[in-house]
Amino acid sequence: MAFAPIQCCILVIALVCIYKLNIGELDLQVASWIILPSMALMVCGLVILFMIGIGDDLIGVSYKWKFVAQIMVGCLLPLSGVWINDLYGLGFIIGIPAWIGMPLTVFVVVLIINAINLIDGLDGLCSGVVSIGLLVLGDYLHHMELGCMRFLLLSQSG
Repeated sequence: MAFAPIQCCILVIALVCIYKLNIGELDLQVASWIILPSMALMVCGLVILFMIGIGDDLIGVSYKWKFVAQIMVGCLLPLSGVWINDLYGLGFIIGIPAWIGMPLTVFVVVLIINAINLIDGLDGLCSGVVSIGLLVLGDYLHHMELGCMRFLLLSQSG
């Protein structure tokens, strides 16, 4: 988690340079004013998690406050308009209404944060596991021709 704000800055700089210099004929297929709120709230969430992590290392933070911070960070995704609205046939579920999808998104974010913290606390090899997962997802998105999400995942893996 310590490198999350740095990786976000690298992602933003890389996307701006690639888009402005028109390297590789990148077509994000969305206007930049649509992406900005999501990216800003993602950076805010990563900074909150970073500060909680530093505070926990230095003075110790109660698990209750860490859990509250994780829920707050999870709530930033639905606030930016990004939430799970479709399971694409998993369990024969196609569309999900907002009143189920938004809490599900918060639950999944908190679940992933705690899973990564658990893996990191056990053997310290969390970065390798997460990097392999991000590289595999990035390769999949490359074949699906989803450029914006591919850049997001590949920048986080390095």
